[in-house]
Amino acid sequence: MARPRKSEHNREQLLELGASLFMEKGYSGAGIKEILGTVGVPRGSFYNYFESKEQYAAEVIRHYTDRMATQIETYVSTANEPPMKIIENIPSMIMAVAEESGCQGCLMGSLAGEIAANSELCRQAMLEGMSRWRTGFEELFAEAQSSGEMRADLSAAALVELFWNQWQGALLKMQIEDNTEALESSFADFLLLIRA
Repeated sequence: MARPRKSEHNREQLLELGASLFMEKGYSGAGIKEILGTVGVPRGSFYNYFESKEQYAAEVIRHYTDRMATQIETYVSTANEPPMKIIENIPSMIMAVAEESGCQGCLMGSLAGEIAANSELCRQAMLEGMSRWRTGFEELFAEAQSSGEMRADLSAAALVELFWNQWQGALLKMQIEDNTEALESSFADFLLLIRA
C-alpha cells in the first residue's frame, strides 16, 4: 500500500487534532494558530486544505462521525452474537472512548449548542453524521425486534430516536459530573425499556 503524501498526512492530522481540540475547547476556544502549531503546518498552508475555519469544522465533524460510525459498523458486521447482545456491547465501546478523552463527551453534542444555529455548513455535517448513525442502528434494532429480543410496539426508528436523545443527554451529564456513571445508568434504563 502506498504511503499517503505529506499533504494528505497533514490534512489527516489537522482533522484528528481538530476533533480533540473542539471537544476540549469548543469552536470559539480552539484557535487556528494553536492547531497549526501543534501539527507543524504553516498558516498559509491551512488554506490549501480548508477554505475557512467554518469549513474546517464541518470537515472535522464529518471525519469524527465517519470514524465513529465505521468503528461501530465494523463491530456489528464482525460480531458473532445475537442483535440484542451487540446492542448491549456498543455503549461499552463508546464509554471506553469517553474515558480516554477525559469525559469530554461527543463532538457533535459539544459543538451543536455552539455553532449549529450559526453555521449551516456545520449543521449539515452534523445531520449527515446523525443520519448515518441512525441508519445503522435502525437496521440493528429491527433485527433485534425480528428475533423477538426487543419490544415491537414501537418502530425501530422510534426506539433509535429514544436512544439517541437519552444518550446525548447522558453525555452532557457525564461532562458535568466528570465520570461515565450517567452513561452506564442511562443505558441500563434504556435496555429495560426496550427489551421484549
